[in-house]
Amino acid sequence: MTELLTPSQLTRELAANATMLLTPRQAAELLHTTYGNLNSWRHNRRHSLAYVRIGRKIYYRLQDIEAFIAASVQPGDGPRKDARKVSK
Repeated sequence: MTELLTPSQLTRELAANATMLLTPRQAAELLHTTYGNLNSWRHNRRHSLAYVRIGRKIYYRLQDIEAFIAASVQPGDGPRKDARKVSK
């Protein structure tokens, strides 16, 4: 069985090799979600996170995870227009 890397080890490995294939557990850790959620997203096509299938194994590329995160960024709305001033 393959030993999972700690977050700091994984970050160093990813920085050294941007085309590295990640296991679903490693990808889930980077995305701050669970392994089960990641599998659910893939099976239900809930999110557009690309993956690589080699035989029966599933992997995720770092650049696909980074693109997924970048596409998920939501702009800040700023202050609400209808916000009432609170008087003391």
